[in-house]
Amino acid sequence: LEAAIGRAQDAVNATPVDHPDRAIYLNNLSSHLSRRFDRTGNLDDLEAIMRNLYTAMSLTNALPSTRVIAARPLLRLYVIHNRWQEASSIAEQTTQLLPLICGRYLSREDQQYAITQTAGLAADICTIFHHVNQPDKALQHLEFGRGLILGYQIDSRSHIDQLHSDHPHLATKYDRLRSILSQPLHSVEPSKTAQLVEWKKKAPRELNDCLASIRQQPGYERFLLEPTVDELTAQDTDGPVVAVNITDFGSHAAIILEGEIYSVNLPLMLRPPHFGLDRLLRRFQAVGQRGPRDVPDDLEASHPMVRFAGSYHDPEALSWLWDHCVKPILNFIDTRIPTPPAMHRIWWMGTGTASALPFHAAGRHGDPGQSTIDRVISSYTPTIKALSYSRSQLSRLAVRDTQTSVAIMAMPTTPDAGQLPGVEPEIQAIKRAASSIFAIQVQKHPEATAVLQAMQEIDIIHFACHGSSDPINPSKSHLLLQRHGPTGPSVDRLTVQQISDQVINRAQIAFLSACSTAEVTASKYTDEAIHLASAFQVAGFGHVIASLWSVNDAVCAVVAYHFYRHLAIHTSGPPSNRSIAEALHAAVVWLRRTEMPNVWASFVHYGA
Repeated sequence: LEAAIGRAQDAVNATPVDHPDRAIYLNNLSSHLSRRFDRTGNLDDLEAIMRNLYTAMSLTNALPSTRVIAARPLLRLYVIHNRWQEASSIAEQTTQLLPLICGRYLSREDQQYAITQTAGLAADICTIFHHVNQPDKALQHLEFGRGLILGYQIDSRSHIDQLHSDHPHLATKYDRLRSILSQPLHSVEPSKTAQLVEWKKKAPRELNDCLASIRQQPGYERFLLEPTVDELTAQDTDGPVVAVNITDFGSHAAIILEGEIYSVNLPLMLRPPHFGLDRLLRRFQAVGQRGPRDVPDDLEASHPMVRFAGSYHDPEALSWLWDHCVKPILNFIDTRIPTPPAMHRIWWMGTGTASALPFHAAGRHGDPGQSTIDRVISSYTPTIKALSYSRSQLSRLAVRDTQTSVAIMAMPTTPDAGQLPGVEPEIQAIKRAASSIFAIQVQKHPEATAVLQAMQEIDIIHFACHGSSDPINPSKSHLLLQRHGPTGPSVDRLTVQQISDQVINRAQIAFLSACSTAEVTASKYTDEAIHLASAFQVAGFGHVIASLWSVNDAVCAVVAYHFYRHLAIHTSGPPSNRSIAEALHAAVVWLRRTEMPNVWASFVHYGA
């Protein structure tokens, strides 16, 4: 260890202070010093670690990802030693690096790889700003630092980000400078290394000048900046938005309510017993610290970050979530706004390790009024930007005097997969419930291309089929359909990528009666919310009914019947936003009378 420290120090000493790779050598030195500090407790080592990490993080011509690698342990050291103000200063700088690591003009594959280098960072930064009593900044940085890929897709659809077409010269310049800063020195021939070093030295100043020029253009004043407080608070029009953020050094909720952002401390979420949350925290932290390839396969295979099976659905676990998280939040909301004649609507957004917690299912279900479902109508949103986008899409729908159309995409059998005997009863249940007011059509064993075409022509699309969440590449998560070829039927997959590439201007509801359609099974992607439900939102569906985990085939028919029956009884003409959320709520309440939470709690509403 002493020899390693000596060699690492030699590397730092031999490197010019403005060389881009100096940050790498400072990080290496800090890593070795950390090992010695763990053994000796020498405070001189601690100060040297923090000094070296700060220098590496501040080296503006270093790779943005290398600077983040320095910033993450530095933030944690500041937090461990209660230097919260210093941590908030570093956090402010670190957030601005994220768009340089995961650029909006990269390919989807490159974006997903880049995201693995920053997993959990936004949640850590949010916790820091909660601790320094800045809930506005906590939510701003949380919204800015997670859901980047989803946000870029929404920007391109909502015409906010048209830089390449509006100002091609500035867009090209930005792309070139970002590429220079993101290019490792070892990626070029040795003869060109010196030239790249010189470019990297000039690039930070030129990039700042380029961003300043872009932000002077009308409509681009907030380009690559965190959302304003007004943009965030504008989304509480129909009910509060609650972001529950859990990291290993803090647990809080940021609540948008009545035009303000509040912070609610949830300290008991990090105290035993918390049903494996400590294990999830360790694994979540390990992803961010060690990079995309260092998490053992068995961790990804079990994907505990998002699958709440077994004990997570037993009464004790849901009581714990109610007592320590949801009940304090709802009580806080009740003190701020009067109880309306009808139930409040509320939008949940779990971040960090909380990204998979079933807030809508929390409660002491044997005690009347002591559960989420008894007090509010719950919806979910992956980000606040996604909620805003869903609402804007629905507001642009033209009023029509024709019947609302429903297309059922049914797969009672699937090549190379198990049969779904509940699909036929589900079709009949929907017809019984809503054929009097909706125009219902059924396509059995459809191909993906036929489904994509139907999405352009209908108001509601309903899938009754198998679904799968890809544990390696979430953009390949899919619904299983059927291709018809000369040798007979074969599996056809409708993927997240295919769906999110669509631009839908008419559709209102996507009902995904399939397994795991709102699940991300790779922990390094949990903050991105790349799943089938969010893909349909990006495509233009304002409402998505999805599942957090595997669903029972027979139960799907029951939920579908009560959902469409509620719409048929309580709406005339196109369903309203509230009536759609109420319809799923009513279906789940009915199911709760006879089924355990692991059966009914999988069904969730995303969107407006």
